[in-house]
Amino acid sequence: MIKGNELRIGNYVMASRYRSNKLFLTQVETLSKSWTDLGYTLVLNDKFVATGENFGSCLEKEVMPINLTQEWLINFGFKLNKDTSIWHLGCYQIFEDELGFFYFCLFRLGEWHHHIEYAHTLQNLYFCITNGEELTISEEMIMEFNKKISTIKK
Repeated sequence: MIKGNELRIGNYVMASRYRSNKLFLTQVETLSKSWTDLGYTLVLNDKFVATGENFGSCLEKEVMPINLTQEWLINFGFKLNKDTSIWHLGCYQIFEDELGFFYFCLFRLGEWHHHIEYAHTLQNLYFCITNGEELTISEEMIMEFNKKISTIKK
């Protein structure tokens, strides 16, 4: 589960239909704080769901983060320097340690200071430090991903 206040419109998340055992990769389209104690309500992008099902809105408890992986870095446009285990996108760098954990480097601080576990966290950080540029992946990659995972159960 992701807390609604960690998300922005455009973040990639895993979500399930209400009372369904199918997961889908999708994007947050709208986000609003519920007036009840249920937390945030999200509207997700339906066009990526290959089955033709409609998400409508869902609660934050039905949305899960996506672990940041090498595949996600590649899809976001990062390139790996194999000699240093450092991923680059323009002047931005992410270090991958021997355990597979990722750390974002801010050059002014000169150290690997921010551990990044999830794709939406990297999207949010990148958005902030680039004055509004988005990390995105192609719709084709999303559709292909959803075809692969359509049999995974919650």
